[in-house]
Amino acid sequence: MSFSCILVPIDFSDDSLTAYQTALDLFVSPQRTLILLHAVDNRVDDLAQDQGGGKALEERRRQLASLGNRRKAEWKDVVTLIEGGKPIDLIISTAKQMAVDLIVMGPGTSTGLVKGLFGSTTYDVARRVKCSVMISKPDASRA
Repeated sequence: MSFSCILVPIDFSDDSLTAYQTALDLFVSPQRTLILLHAVDNRVDDLAQDQGGGKALEERRRQLASLGNRRKAEWKDVVTLIEGGKPIDLIISTAKQMAVDLIVMGPGTSTGLVKGLFGSTTYDVARRVKCSVMISKPDASRA
């Protein structure tokens, strides 16, 4: 299976950064596009909870741009997006709008038997998208 457009949702957690590293390690190619998406969850207004709201958003933009610039020359294109809304919906709509072939995500955390294996966001995205989803787990030997 060939992937030409890869989406990595980034929330700056260890899981999402591991997924980002997995995308770099396994899929970097001058024929592929990498999309890094940071979702600002408007339901909990996570930026407003940070002290200095606007500064927090600028810091996230800077961090996302920094990730996007790593090994940028090795990709066909690197796109960084910060969008407001429900993360699950943003990941799904971005995948559809940008014709994503593969989403690389961390397992996340949650409760419940099935969702406990993958995390509620990861599970819901994998269930609802038409493209492939790779769940990237941290390397236990690095811990």
